[in-house]
Amino acid sequence: MTATGGRNRVDWPAMVALAAAMLAATSIVAWLLSPAARADDLPDVAEDGSGNAQFVWRFPLGARQVVAERAFASQTLTDPDSLSFLNRVAQAPEVDSAADGTATAVWDDATSGHAQARRRFVDGAHSRIIDISGATVAKGATHVAVASNGDAAMTWIRTNGTGHQVLQTRTLKADGTLTAIHGVSPSDQNASNVAVAAAPNGDATYAWVVSAYPVSHMQTRTRAATGVLGAIQDASDPIKSTSEVGVGVDASGNATFVWISSDGGPSIIKTRRRTAAGTLGAIQDLTPAGSNQTRARVAVNANDQAAFAWVDRPGSFSVVRTRTRDAAGTLTALQSVSATDDDGSEPSIGIDGAGVVSYAWARSDSVVHDQTRTRLATGALTGILNLSDTTTSASAPRTAVAPNGDAAFVWSRAGIVEARLFESGAGLGPVVPISS
Repeated sequence: MTATGGRNRVDWPAMVALAAAMLAATSIVAWLLSPAARADDLPDVAEDGSGNAQFVWRFPLGARQVVAERAFASQTLTDPDSLSFLNRVAQAPEVDSAADGTATAVWDDATSGHAQARRRFVDGAHSRIIDISGATVAKGATHVAVASNGDAAMTWIRTNGTGHQVLQTRTLKADGTLTAIHGVSPSDQNASNVAVAAAPNGDATYAWVVSAYPVSHMQTRTRAATGVLGAIQDASDPIKSTSEVGVGVDASGNATFVWISSDGGPSIIKTRRRTAAGTLGAIQDLTPAGSNQTRARVAVNANDQAAFAWVDRPGSFSVVRTRTRDAAGTLTALQSVSATDDDGSEPSIGIDGAGVVSYAWARSDSVVHDQTRTRLATGALTGILNLSDTTTSASAPRTAVAPNGDAAFVWSRAGIVEARLFESGAGLGPVVPISS
């Protein structure tokens, strides 16, 4: 490996030698030299304030798994770089970006059991790898939300001294300072299904499901950029079981939550708003009763316009549906996003500064392939477009949307991470191999 200016660049010849020396596995050499042997997966994407995209994914190196990154900035795709240690197993990478393009990635280090993070600066240099949890964490529960000012709120779940699964957080400030670890959820109850969002000034809003008698329900709490934690609030219906929570915030720190609610019958998607001052609004039903709803998603822009997506199964097929809500709290009519003649699943959603919503989802017919469409500010839906190749199955897509309307979509197919970019005014670009 070669490092220049703190940058940990993937030097393929050096990695071949490293793999051969460390792992004594000729199959690793074959993998590095043959794209057909790749098994890259778990991609994620973020957009900065100017519409530049930052990608992360995981690639195998023998028995190890390494997190890598690549950016599309100023119409140029940068070289791929490794983020995590090459001699460890990394899992569940996630990335978010500040307005200036400084990105923070987090992942689970399965070798140590800890949550880790690393920052990519605008010039392509990297910070050191940071052990953020200092203790063993639950798998797949490490998340990050980066504020416009560059502060990164990072979360994970760990088991405390009394055996409870608790949500913890700390912030990697824009200047590189790492704050102390704070407990967010109650120490005597189990937390799960964590979501986090960051306001432009660095204030963070957390949401999670707490398993408490008689039913699980959603709680929320804020952490000011100054480090002060707000009070814990119960946000969902306390007599109905809650799952799959999500949260987004506007420019002022007003939060919008989404979750799945069930009382033993068909589930319903619900939402609620909380002002930056902490006042909770009324709970609103997004979906009618009668069919099971899953995969609740929410995206919020700076103007407090919110977009929701979920999967409904009203009959033979699963359908991705949507509604939006304006800043005054008015909900639009329900709309079907995916086609109704085949299964749509795993929606991803983003909203720009004008209220235009981008959707991506997986369609299952002869093979699983990814699709997209846009909901204009007028409420009209554009036509459905294929994102991935329709002859080979793809993973569920991830999407990120910039305030100016630019969007990025990413997925993995046949062991390669692929992406497409949507530029406002130019349309959807070609498929770009990201990990090869």
